[in-house]
Amino acid sequence: MNKVLHEWDVAPAMVVHDLMIVMKLGRHVKGKFQVSKKARALASNRGAFFADLAETYLFRYNHARTARSEFTAPGNWDIFLNIINVEAEQGLTEPHLVKTLYGLEKHGVYDREYYDHAGFLFTHLLRPLSWIGLLAETSGSDRRSDKTYWKTPLWHACLTLSTNELVASPSRH
Repeated sequence: MNKVLHEWDVAPAMVVHDLMIVMKLGRHVKGKFQVSKKARALASNRGAFFADLAETYLFRYNHARTARSEFTAPGNWDIFLNIINVEAEQGLTEPHLVKTLYGLEKHGVYDREYYDHAGFLFTHLLRPLSWIGLLAETSGSDRRSDKTYWKTPLWHACLTLSTNELVASPSRH
């Protein structure tokens, strides 16, 4: 049996397509996707291209499109990035971030409030930061809550945050 894949079946492909449209890097013409002059110009300057792409993807892209819930947790990117900046230095897990930001811990399998907040943080923060290369994830299992997130060298190169002086470098052996 042959199955036709749609953008929903491959979330990263859907996001790339959406970003190209939002950033005006291309458009559909007569059933084909044509790359714009802006895309060709940015292709020769990778730093500018990445900066534009990262800013659009993190701050202007509608991440709710890939979410399973319409729940929106309180907070903003300034708060989120500064907390992740401090916490991810030693390794950050989703449960730790939920507790740090909202004071919630999981109480049973059907804790709707906890899972709403955790799902929002994963869909709107952790996955986008990982996909753009600012966070790296390690995992001991297939469960999302078991993943540990670490800042990459790109994090330090791209972001200047107000909590940078509070960050203690991890001890290396």
